[in-house]
Amino acid sequence: MPPELVNKIDDMMKADLLEWHRLWFGWLLTATALVVVGLTLEGGELWYEMRSISRSKFRFFRYRTVILERRVEWARIIAFIGWGLIVAGVAGEMFTEVMISDADRNIEAFDAIVLAENQREAAFAIEGAAQAQKENSELKITLIKLRRSSGWRYLSPQEQAELVKALRKYSKNRVVIEFKEGEEERKQFGGNFTTVFDKLHWNVSTWTPSGGLFSAGITIGVVDPSKPPPAALALKIALENLDFPFFSKIEKAPDAQEIKDGPRYFEVVIGENPQ
Repeated sequence: MPPELVNKIDDMMKADLLEWHRLWFGWLLTATALVVVGLTLEGGELWYEMRSISRSKFRFFRYRTVILERRVEWARIIAFIGWGLIVAGVAGEMFTEVMISDADRNIEAFDAIVLAENQREAAFAIEGAAQAQKENSELKITLIKLRRSSGWRYLSPQEQAELVKALRKYSKNRVVIEFKEGEEERKQFGGNFTTVFDKLHWNVSTWTPSGGLFSAGITIGVVDPSKPPPAALALKIALENLDFPFFSKIEKAPDAQEIKDGPRYFEVVIGENPQ
């Protein structure tokens, strides 16, 4: 059923319940008015009763107050009518209060049902929005992956911050970033690594040979691949844990025999983009 139609039906039902409540509230006011009129009509009889009491209690009024029996009889008749109105009014008040209480319960129950339905719809809407946001995020990630796979490699500021966080506990490392001379894509990518290592206050240098063989992707060169420096291993893991991971391999550095600070030394060799 369309939501607009459901809302229209809910409004009509709420209007009917309110009209039913107003109807019985009007009858309650009528019953109360009957009680007031009845009390007023009984006032005449009370007036003559008080005059009679004053004549018997106070000598001053004994010969100055005249009570006509004919008027007393009419006052009693009117008082009886008033008594009847009071009885009818009180009974009407009791009955209408029951009906109003029942109408109030119906309105409260209807409001509770509407509120629960609105809460369910809101929960479904929130869940749907969350799912749509998740799918949108996944789509964006897929698009960015496709775009990055066909373009130059780089580390975004957020990715650089993630690498800094992952490598922060490793200090006093010496790193050589190596890429082939004249390769601007590799130079820019290597510059991203330089920015990360500078923030860690590591000893960073760059080597750009004009020739030689470079493996595709990223190679981390170490003195002993069986026992790589903790920072080198942490860098490999951190690169692979990025939202857009870069996979690397740890190999023996070509000039490993000449390296004196092997436990804290490694090379980051930037090869061609494997795509």
